[in-house]
Amino acid sequence: MNLLWTRMKKDCGRSKEKIEGDRREAEMMVGENLVCISNLKGVDKEKYKAAVLPRIAEVVLGCKDAELQQYLMDAVVQAFPDDFHLYTLEDFLGLLGKLSPEVAATEVLRELLRRLTTFAASSPDALAKLDTEKGLMKILTDSVARIIDSSVERTPLLKILDLCVSFLHFVTKAFPNHGEHINFALDICSKSLQLRPAATKGPDELQSLFKLLVLPIGSMGLGILTLSLYPDLMSKSLPTSMQHTLSLAILNMALLTGKKQPITSPESAEKLAKLLIPLRGEPSDLPKLLHSIRCPVLSGQLRALKPFKDLLCVGMRPAFVWELYRLGHQLAVLLEDGQTPDGNESSVMGEVYDLAYEATKEMIAGSAIALLLQGVVSMGHRSALESYAEKYMIRAMELYEDEIADSDARFRGLTMMIGCMVQSSVFSDETYTNLAQRVSKSSVKLLKKSEQCKAVLMCSHMYWAMEQVYRSGEEPSSSLKSSS
Repeated sequence: MNLLWTRMKKDCGRSKEKIEGDRREAEMMVGENLVCISNLKGVDKEKYKAAVLPRIAEVVLGCKDAELQQYLMDAVVQAFPDDFHLYTLEDFLGLLGKLSPEVAATEVLRELLRRLTTFAASSPDALAKLDTEKGLMKILTDSVARIIDSSVERTPLLKILDLCVSFLHFVTKAFPNHGEHINFALDICSKSLQLRPAATKGPDELQSLFKLLVLPIGSMGLGILTLSLYPDLMSKSLPTSMQHTLSLAILNMALLTGKKQPITSPESAEKLAKLLIPLRGEPSDLPKLLHSIRCPVLSGQLRALKPFKDLLCVGMRPAFVWELYRLGHQLAVLLEDGQTPDGNESSVMGEVYDLAYEATKEMIAGSAIALLLQGVVSMGHRSALESYAEKYMIRAMELYEDEIADSDARFRGLTMMIGCMVQSSVFSDETYTNLAQRVSKSSVKLLKKSEQCKAVLMCSHMYWAMEQVYRSGEEPSSSLKSSS
């Protein structure tokens, strides 16, 4: 074989086309012979390991031509069955390490991983058994690391990234829940990127890295939050457009898995929010994700929700505020029942309403007023929240007076404020009276006389409503006289 290959490499006055034609014929002949060997009766895994592969190794190592070694190794991968490769994986990978330095061992390993990935899709149990009995993944990861370490300086970045992609394809098919193997591939990529200047990352390299980061999303789901190297590779190595696409894929995955697998720890929520930063401030399905955050400890729930405030654009903030009101209600129920497992429920509830107040600041006036008033109503009769309720009510009145100019909108806003006062029972008598008087004064400032009359009549309800704790005989009478 060496003589044949040598004759083909020598010019001998032949044209380049003739040399290439002879080479293809020799490659075909060698490949057909290997296929014939693999189809011989009596050649099983044991015979292949004991006699066939050692003999092939002698031939491969005996020739010093890198191109021939490359072809022979590729031909072996293609000619013999997948289960043969798995049975002799350690021997084959050991042979890769002994090849000439000019041989692209990463390409041979990529092709082997492609074959194993196909096998994993059809026989995952067989791979799991091999991993248990022979430490399949340790053999594979050690070999990948050794091959890359020995050739990292002379191997193009694209080939290393492509090898990592092939490795992840195999891992996600064979061992989808083993995050340590995925972290191993990410670690190789991270180190390889650090050894090269940014200029070496062309479109092909970036596309390969993008594929590498997309693969775990489909196989691990929210398990990607356990991958320590994932956020930095995403934020520091990919351009903005690819980060955005990747964040959308992560968001869609989280929405699908969140129904069956809610986020139950603030640490996970914080990691997820970090991966979604490229979506900050733009319309998306982020508000739906808030419903998937369900921490068993309510203080942890607040911590989990906080990072999403700045991610949501102003138009999506109402969903965030409603989640905070729901949390505030849960905390209040615990306090009323005397259940304080954390001992800091009162301070956490204060943080909840402070955060909700901040979230309304950049909203348009109409939406902010409606949310602030709903916040007052949600505080119920809990006197400990009176200062928050007063702040909410005053802010709603200021927005009404300063921002609402349309006559119909002012009437609707006033109606909401009156309804809020009627339903609230959190204020002390003095605070309630001061706020009610301010609302009543706003009613006479309406432009249309008919609306003034209706508003003043409605104001009377603030002083004598059904089941209302604030009752006064003089104020309703005064309101009725004003409207007549």
